Amino acid sequence: METLRLIYKKVRGSIFLKNKYLNILLKGLIVMGFAYALYNKITKEEDLDVMVEHIYGFLNFPNLLYLVATGLLIPFMWWAESFRWLILVRRIVDPSKATLRKSFKAMISGHAIGIFVHNRIGKIGGRIIAYESSKKAELLIVNYFDAEAIKLLLDIYGFVGAMYVLHIFLGWQLQTVWILGVVIMAILVLRIYIFYNIKKGIDFFSRFKIRESIINRVRLLEKYSVKELRLIMQATGFRVLMNYLQYYLLMRFFHIEVPLFEALILISAIYFIVSNFPLPSIAGMLVRINLAVFIWSHYTDNIISISCIPLTLWFFNSLIPTLIGTYILVNTNLAKNISS
Repeated sequence: METLRLIYKKVRGSIFLKNKYLNILLKGLIVMGFAYALYNKITKEEDLDVMVEHIYGFLNFPNLLYLVATGLLIPFMWWAESFRWLILVRRIVDPSKATLRKSFKAMISGHAIGIFVHNRIGKIGGRIIAYESSKKAELLIVNYFDAEAIKLLLDIYGFVGAMYVLHIFLGWQLQTVWILGVVIMAILVLRIYIFYNIKKGIDFFSRFKIRESIINRVRLLEKYSVKELRLIMQATGFRVLMNYLQYYLLMRFFHIEVPLFEALILISAIYFIVSNFPLPSIAGMLVRINLAVFIWSHYTDNIISISCIPLTLWFFNSLIPTLIGTYILVNTNLAKNISS
């Protein structure tokens, strides 16, 4: 009996040491990844010092109110994202862990990893390791479902703006734009139908040569009621609209004058295009800058102000949550969560 106790203590001690060193390694990698991403941003952005100085030039009253309003929208965006994630995970994880606070930690942890890993993959990984749960595969599935909800809303809001850009700025024939618009609309209607009729969608795809084990895991999505799906879409829609409003407020901050309706149409087009080419946070921002310059240069020749909008948004919506997410991950037992 005494021998068994000694063996148990030895095994428990070795597991503890293994987890301890794994924790140190994982946390070190996260901190180094964040540091590298930040360094990469600072060194690769050639005009960063000029852009920062340009932003300082607009920090005056009452112009500053637009910047403050942009920042004040962040908690509402975080709430919407956390609430949406809570609806999804409460059917998977232990009820004691299905709280808005835990959902916020998972969401913000995803931002921390998404800044230096492919944005979508990083956010998924960060959300999964935030939970001490054996249902990693289920969490992965609802992550992709969550990403589809976001993508669906961005496409619904943005495809009209994208058609506008093709016709007005790129000179596509109106007939061609209409045909493309009808095709995209048909695809969107089909995606909306499948989103609210998950069982029928899964039954349809199960006819193809897809492993039965995968189909069975995906069937967990059938548990969500229409009411829950509506709440997910409403929270997603609110989150996306807050993004658009932030962008418009920063346009006002940098004195880029575009009529509100036209501005929102074009902002939705920018998010539509970027969402269809997902990139790591840093690379994605460079694409946003070039896209913004292309679109808004039709309204102003102030290229620096145009370039500063995506940079300022990156500070609010990527850098700030990444700092918080990194702090949360560093204070989380990552090895335990991964091995559970």
